[in-house]
Amino acid sequence: MKARSRGGASPRVSEKLQIRRLSCGILAVAAPTKGTSFVSVAASLPSGSRSERKDEQGLAHFTEHMLFRGSEGFPTTHALNHALEFLGDGLQGGTSREFSIYSTEAPAENLAPLLEVLSVFFQRPRFSDIEKEKGIVLEEIREEIDERGREILSDNLTRFALLGDHPLAHPILGRRRDLLRVNQQRLQSFYERHYQADRIVVVAAGAVEPERFFELLEYSWSMKLPVRSAQKRAPVKHLGFARLGGAPNVRAAPGVLANRFHFRRQAGSQIEVSITFLAKGDRDGGRLSRIALERVLDDGLASRLQRRLCERRGLLYDVSLSLDSCTDVSFFDLEFRIEPPGLLKVISEVLTEFRLLSEVLVDGTELDRVKGRMRREVQSMFETPRYLAARLAETLVLELPLPLSQAEWMGRIDEVTAQSVRKEARKVFRKGVLAGVLEGPLTSTLRKKVLNEIERGLPD
Repeated sequence: MKARSRGGASPRVSEKLQIRRLSCGILAVAAPTKGTSFVSVAASLPSGSRSERKDEQGLAHFTEHMLFRGSEGFPTTHALNHALEFLGDGLQGGTSREFSIYSTEAPAENLAPLLEVLSVFFQRPRFSDIEKEKGIVLEEIREEIDERGREILSDNLTRFALLGDHPLAHPILGRRRDLLRVNQQRLQSFYERHYQADRIVVVAAGAVEPERFFELLEYSWSMKLPVRSAQKRAPVKHLGFARLGGAPNVRAAPGVLANRFHFRRQAGSQIEVSITFLAKGDRDGGRLSRIALERVLDDGLASRLQRRLCERRGLLYDVSLSLDSCTDVSFFDLEFRIEPPGLLKVISEVLTEFRLLSEVLVDGTELDRVKGRMRREVQSMFETPRYLAARLAETLVLELPLPLSQAEWMGRIDEVTAQSVRKEARKVFRKGVLAGVLEGPLTSTLRKKVLNEIERGLPD
């Protein structure tokens, strides 16, 4: 059965997948899969660091924490988790830059009581013990700062260097000063703006009968709907893209590479290197080609970076390149550790590989290997209810133009070509959309040589 999304467009559905907008406002999704007696439930809403106001940094993440502090009928964290774990695997929560997600798994016969507990969890939080939870989150924040309170997490530093004060560059955990300002009123205000039924997607995958799931969810949610807040939601700030090369037009310091690099000298035998390239995001048509590009470079021991840097040159113990995607931007994150004498050699080798991908087509055998691994991952997703529920919840809550059926995923992977991969490489691997963090026994001379190597090794 087809249902319309918030924007009015009709989402793609498979024969088994059913989507329905319930009268209470929730977008409900049922994805029956065979071979299991369990049902996985994922609930997601567009509440992340991107949706926070300037004086609310970290509040999306803190709200997620506070929901686990108890709710009506379950006055403590222990009581709430006991109820959830009595029925299934317990509830896991997470906050990203664009959304929050909560997921659990239970035997199919426990679906009705599980949905009732989740309804209370979402709609009647107690928000007690705020000061205690602040202490816990402050310990999380301390993992991302040094003894002087300076940011040390490479992800946060490179995002800020590339996006400036855009909300996508804000730390998901927030900062100490913001957290200390949180009180019952601010927390309740944020909750009422974001945790409303028409913003929530609930997916059930596995041993689920769609009509029964819709009825149970409608009943459990409709009985306890909160009073809708009259407050306006903070507008979502989107990023524009420049025409030249399709690159995101969000550089903090155009043309000044040094301003987008953070060098931190500290004792040690190795230099820890994090280099990030900014690219387009999930709403762009080249997403699957960017995934293929990432996997050509680092997806198993047969990938290019492992082969060049570890197998052939013997320069590194390990190297990683990952793709962190948002709706309209994504980040290619390269990370490795190396002793100072080998740093420039490794950077040169990496940039050589990036240039090759921008100039020479990936051969058919290599691309077939990458696409084969992509297909197997899709197949595994549709056979793993927990993974499927989470992916569908993210796709629908962010209204991403991604496939919802296995057949459509396979068709989109088939459309990836060597030419499309090279096209993405030319857009991504440019010094104008690059930022980096280097920490370790760095000298001023080595810093200058690193910047010079990148200036020579990449196009604008």
